Amino acid sequence: MREFPPTRHLAVVTIQVFLDVSLLVSAFAAAYLLRFDFVLTPATVREFSIQTPLVVLVQFIGLTIVGARSSIWRYTDLAHAKSFLYAALGSMAVVAVLRLSLPAPHSAWRVPLSVNLIDVLLAFGGVYGIRVVRRAVYEYKQKRVQIKKHHFNGNGKNKKRPVLLIGAGRAGLLAAKEIEARGDLDLAIKGFIDDDRAKLNRSVIQGQKVLGTTKDLPPLVRSLGIDHVVITIAHASRHQIHRIVKICEAIPVKVRIIPELYEIIEGRVEISRIRDVQIEDLLGRQQIQLDTESISRELAGKTVMVTGAGGSIGSELARQVWNLLCSISMANCGPATRPNQLCRWWQMSVTNQGCGRPSISIGRRW
Repeated sequence: MREFPPTRHLAVVTIQVFLDVSLLVSAFAAAYLLRFDFVLTPATVREFSIQTPLVVLVQFIGLTIVGARSSIWRYTDLAHAKSFLYAALGSMAVVAVLRLSLPAPHSAWRVPLSVNLIDVLLAFGGVYGIRVVRRAVYEYKQKRVQIKKHHFNGNGKNKKRPVLLIGAGRAGLLAAKEIEARGDLDLAIKGFIDDDRAKLNRSVIQGQKVLGTTKDLPPLVRSLGIDHVVITIAHASRHQIHRIVKICEAIPVKVRIIPELYEIIEGRVEISRIRDVQIEDLLGRQQIQLDTESISRELAGKTVMVTGAGGSIGSELARQVWNLLCSISMANCGPATRPNQLCRWWQMSVTNQGCGRPSISIGRRW
């Protein structure tokens, strides 16, 4: 993270204050012009000049009190609109009370109620809008930088892979925002899948709609040329993941998953770290750490055959047994007698006749 000198921070704050004050003054002037049909008498101009400092000061203080001015401009989103709404209502109420309570000698300070209303809409809509524009510019620049890095690393020639997101809830929305904002991800979202029929054909983000339920996956995958699907359900149960995996295996299409929301919130991983479905996802719990020493002693001097190694559980079991047999072989034999350099991608039958150790039969090539 870059650290900027205090002088730069002061310059940024000064510019932000200048922009806010300029927008507030401009909004009040526009409100007066709209209220009087762009025809201002000398008396009206005099009232405007007297009232402007008061109104702008009240609105500026309102923005400061509710924390609207302290937010980071490039991160402004809909959640920040609440602060601007509170500031708008508060300042409008203060100006309205002054209008109704000031005595006749101070009539020049009385802001017409219609001007007050128009001004609030323009002023606070403007200061919020300029922050939204700042965020849009920031995200555009960030995406351009990531795209350039992606091309510089030699990945620019790769076409974006079309994907479907399974789950149009909060996690799906976060995942879609991250994918769209990142220029270095070679993923193109084609739509969402959700079993809640109330969401069908409704837009989730940037025109991306819910195209169907999980039952519609086979035709959608074929018609859209989907490379893989991503499970974006916040707290997907073991049953949900297993059901989706079975549907995808039958199509067939690769299925991946995003991290748990609590991992993202705690800062352990980024939401863009999409990974393959792991055995822990299917089990619905953390992987158990095996007592490898006792199991190695149990397998030593024996021949092991793993059946059903083509499935998810069987293949994991075969991998664990193979690692144990290899560790036994490596501990008792020299490098020259290691079977097929540990057979990186498992072969049908692996023997170690050099030191009379057991063989493993798996029946699958990875």
